[in-house]
Order: sequence, then C-alpha cells, then structure tokens
Amino acid sequence: MAKIEGEWARFINIDDVCYWIHDEQKLTDMIRPDFILESDSQFRPDIVLWRLGLEEKAQEAKIYLEEIQRKDRDLRKILSTK
Repeated sequence: MAKIEGEWARFINIDDVCYWIHDEQKLTDMIRPDFILESDSQFRPDIVLWRLGLEEKAQEAKIYLEEIQRKDRDLRKILSTK
C-alpha cells in the first residue's frame, strides 16, 4: 500500500515523493495514446473547465459529480440489502 496525498489541481505525492506539480508539468512530458475513448476521465466536465483556466467553475463541476457519485453509492447500498 502507498500513501497518496495531494490536491487535485495542484500536486500529487506518493510515499512522500512529489510526482506532479501543476505549474511544473509540461505537455511534452506526457505520453498520449493515438486513440482516446470518449469515456476517458480527461473529458470530464470539471477537467475540461480546469484546463480552460476556469478553476471556480471546475470546482463547482467537481462537487456536482461527487454528489452524483455519493447518491449512486447510497442507492447501491440500498439495493444490495434487498
């Protein structure tokens, strides 16, 4: 198990080693596949807004998605007990 911490739009540390910092990441450092599925997370509304520099709107979109995920989780719990 690894200890992972960070802030979704700022940085990520794994076992106290920094692997990504927003202002230091360059597109040329990334490897992109030739084909990307429409369901890929880079097409999430919050990610798209964040890339456009609309951080406040991106945060709102992220919270909205999290609320949907929590409701789905609660429904699965209810349905699994029946």
